[in-house]
Amino acid sequence: MRVSGVEIRNFRRLENVQIDIEERESIFVGPNNSGKTSATAIFRCFLGGREFKIHDFSVARMADFDTFATTRDSGRLPKIGLNLWFTIDPESIAFGRVFTLLPKLSDFTRVGIGLSYEVDDANKLLQHYDTAYPPKEDGTRAKALSQYLALDGNLGRHCVVRYFSLDEKSQAGTS
Repeated sequence: MRVSGVEIRNFRRLENVQIDIEERESIFVGPNNSGKTSATAIFRCFLGGREFKIHDFSVARMADFDTFATTRDSGRLPKIGLNLWFTIDPESIAFGRVFTLLPKLSDFTRVGIGLSYEVDDANKLLQHYDTAYPPKEDGTRAKALSQYLALDGNLGRHCVVRYFSLDEKSQAGTS
Protein backbone atom coordinates (compact mmCIF):
# COMPACT_ATOMS: atom_id res chain seq x y z
CA MET A 1 0.00 0.00 0.00
CA ARG A 2 1.39 3.39 -0.94
CA VAL A 3 0.20 7.00 -1.07
CA SER A 4 -0.80 7.68 -4.66
CA GLY A 5 -2.57 11.02 -4.42
CA VAL A 6 -3.34 14.00 -2.23
CA GLU A 7 -6.26 16.41 -2.49
CA ILE A 8 -6.22 19.73 -0.62
CA ARG A 9 -9.16 22.11 -0.26
CA ASN A 10 -9.35 25.62 1.19
CA PHE A 11 -5.88 25.64 2.77
CA ARG A 12 -4.08 28.94 2.27
CA ARG A 13 -3.56 29.46 -1.47
CA LEU A 14 -4.59 25.90 -2.23
CA GLU A 15 -8.32 26.09 -2.83
CA ASN A 16 -8.79 22.86 -4.77
CA VAL A 17 -5.57 21.02 -5.58
CA GLN A 18 -4.93 17.45 -6.65
CA ILE A 19 -1.41 16.06 -6.44
CA ASP A 20 -0.50 12.72 -8.00
CA ILE A 21 2.31 10.99 -6.14
CA GLU A 22 4.68 8.97 -8.29
CA GLU A 23 5.69 5.50 -7.20
CA ARG A 24 9.37 6.30 -6.71
CA GLU A 25 9.59 10.02 -5.92
CA SER A 26 7.73 13.28 -6.41
CA ILE A 27 9.16 16.77 -6.51
CA PHE A 28 7.26 20.03 -5.95
CA VAL A 29 8.52 22.75 -8.26
CA GLY A 30 7.11 26.23 -8.63
CA PRO A 31 7.74 29.94 -8.16
CA ASN A 32 7.69 31.61 -4.75
CA ASN A 33 4.20 31.85 -3.20
CA SER A 34 2.80 29.12 -5.43
CA GLY A 35 1.87 26.77 -2.55
CA LYS A 36 4.80 24.35 -2.22
CA THR A 37 5.21 25.01 1.51
CA SER A 38 1.45 24.99 2.05
CA ALA A 39 1.24 21.57 0.40
CA THR A 40 3.47 20.22 3.16
CA ALA A 41 2.28 22.45 6.03
CA ILE A 42 -1.22 20.99 5.88
CA PHE A 43 0.23 17.66 7.04
CA ARG A 44 1.76 19.28 10.13
CA CYS A 45 -1.64 20.75 10.99
CA PHE A 46 -3.60 17.54 10.56
CA LEU A 47 -0.96 15.31 12.16
CA GLY A 48 -0.72 17.43 15.29
CA GLY A 49 2.59 19.20 14.92
CA ARG A 50 0.95 22.61 14.55
CA GLU A 51 -2.45 24.10 15.37
CA PHE A 52 -4.63 25.51 12.64
CA LYS A 53 -4.93 29.29 12.49
CA ILE A 54 -7.65 31.39 10.91
CA HIS A 55 -5.25 32.41 8.14
CA ASP A 56 -4.82 28.75 7.15
CA PHE A 57 -8.26 29.02 5.58
CA SER A 58 -8.12 30.18 1.99
CA VAL A 59 -8.48 33.96 1.73
CA ALA A 60 -11.38 33.38 -0.65
CA ARG A 61 -13.22 31.50 2.15
CA MET A 62 -12.63 34.07 4.90
CA ALA A 63 -15.70 36.08 3.91
CA ASP A 64 -17.79 32.90 4.31
CA PHE A 65 -17.28 33.07 8.09
CA ASP A 66 -18.53 36.65 8.16
CA THR A 67 -21.48 35.83 5.89
CA PHE A 68 -22.44 32.97 8.22
CA ALA A 69 -22.59 35.42 11.15
CA THR A 70 -25.41 37.31 9.42
CA THR A 71 -27.20 34.56 7.48
CA ARG A 72 -26.83 31.83 10.15
CA ASP A 73 -26.56 29.35 7.27
CA SER A 74 -24.09 26.75 8.57
CA GLY A 75 -23.75 25.35 5.07
CA ARG A 76 -21.71 28.47 4.29
CA LEU A 77 -19.03 27.67 6.86
CA PRO A 78 -15.75 26.79 5.17
CA LYS A 79 -13.79 23.61 5.83
CA ILE A 80 -10.17 22.75 5.24
CA GLY A 81 -9.91 19.34 3.63
CA LEU A 82 -7.15 16.82 3.06
CA ASN A 83 -7.78 13.55 1.24
CA LEU A 84 -5.04 10.93 1.11
CA TRP A 85 -5.38 8.23 -1.54
CA PHE A 86 -3.64 4.87 -1.30
CA THR A 87 -3.05 2.31 -4.02
CA ILE A 88 -3.32 -1.28 -2.88
CA ASP A 89 -1.87 -4.28 -4.63
CA PRO A 90 -4.55 -7.01 -4.40
CA GLU A 91 -1.76 -9.61 -4.27
CA SER A 92 -0.12 -8.11 -1.18
CA ILE A 93 -0.81 -8.84 2.47
CA ALA A 94 -1.66 -5.14 2.94
CA PHE A 95 -4.75 -5.67 0.77
CA GLY A 96 -6.10 -8.19 3.28
CA ARG A 97 -5.52 -5.76 6.15
CA VAL A 98 -7.33 -2.97 4.33
CA PHE A 99 -10.17 -5.32 3.44
CA THR A 100 -10.74 -6.09 7.13
CA LEU A 101 -10.97 -2.35 7.85
CA LEU A 102 -13.20 -1.65 4.85
CA PRO A 103 -15.36 -4.75 4.37
CA LYS A 104 -17.38 -3.09 1.61
CA LEU A 105 -14.23 -2.88 -0.47
CA SER A 106 -15.03 -4.90 -3.56
CA ASP A 107 -12.74 -4.65 -6.54
CA PHE A 108 -11.18 -1.32 -5.61
CA THR A 109 -7.43 -1.00 -5.67
CA ARG A 110 -7.51 2.59 -4.41
CA VAL A 111 -8.90 3.73 -1.06
CA GLY A 112 -8.36 6.80 1.01
CA ILE A 113 -8.84 8.68 4.20
CA GLY A 114 -10.40 12.12 4.31
CA LEU A 115 -9.69 14.70 6.98
CA SER A 116 -11.68 17.85 7.48
CA TYR A 117 -11.05 20.78 9.82
CA GLU A 118 -14.39 22.46 10.44
CA VAL A 119 -16.64 24.17 12.94
CA ASP A 120 -17.91 21.59 15.42
CA ASP A 121 -21.13 23.27 16.59
CA ALA A 122 -22.29 26.28 14.57
CA ASN A 123 -24.92 27.31 17.14
CA LYS A 124 -22.41 27.30 19.98
CA LEU A 125 -20.01 29.37 17.87
CA LEU A 126 -22.74 31.94 17.27
CA GLN A 127 -23.66 32.06 20.97
CA HIS A 128 -20.06 32.75 21.98
CA TYR A 129 -19.63 35.31 19.20
CA ASP A 130 -22.89 37.07 20.15
CA THR A 131 -21.77 37.22 23.77
CA ALA A 132 -18.32 38.57 22.91
CA TYR A 133 -19.50 41.05 20.25
CA PRO A 134 -23.24 41.67 20.45
CA PRO A 135 -24.75 43.40 17.44
CA LYS A 136 -25.26 47.14 17.74
CA GLU A 137 -28.60 48.76 16.91
CA ASP A 138 -27.54 49.16 13.28
CA GLY A 139 -26.57 45.45 13.11
CA THR A 140 -22.82 46.04 12.99
CA ARG A 141 -20.36 44.53 15.46
CA ALA A 142 -17.03 45.59 16.91
CA LYS A 143 -15.34 42.61 15.21
CA ALA A 144 -16.26 40.32 12.33
CA LEU A 145 -16.62 36.60 13.04
CA SER A 146 -13.34 35.90 11.24
CA GLN A 147 -11.61 38.39 13.55
CA TYR A 148 -13.22 36.78 16.61
CA LEU A 149 -11.94 33.36 15.50
CA ALA A 150 -8.42 34.77 15.18
CA LEU A 151 -8.36 35.78 18.87
CA ASP A 152 -7.21 33.82 21.94
CA GLY A 153 -7.56 30.29 20.62
CA ASN A 154 -11.19 30.76 19.57
CA LEU A 155 -10.66 28.83 16.34
CA GLY A 156 -9.33 25.79 18.19
CA ARG A 157 -12.17 26.00 20.70
CA HIS A 158 -14.83 25.85 17.99
CA CYS A 159 -13.27 23.62 15.33
CA VAL A 160 -12.52 19.90 15.19
CA VAL A 161 -10.84 17.44 12.87
CA ARG A 162 -13.18 14.86 11.39
CA TYR A 163 -12.06 11.66 9.64
CA PHE A 164 -13.81 9.49 7.08
CA SER A 165 -12.98 6.74 4.62
CA LEU A 166 -12.94 7.22 0.85
CA ASP A 167 -13.28 4.83 -2.01
CA GLU A 168 -13.17 5.26 -5.77
CA LYS A 169 -16.94 5.68 -5.99
CA SER A 170 -17.10 8.49 -3.40
CA GLN A 171 -13.97 10.21 -4.77
CA ALA A 172 -13.75 13.57 -2.95
CA GLY A 173 -15.24 12.02 0.14
CA THR A 174 -18.06 14.42 0.70
CA SER A 175 -16.98 16.19 3.79
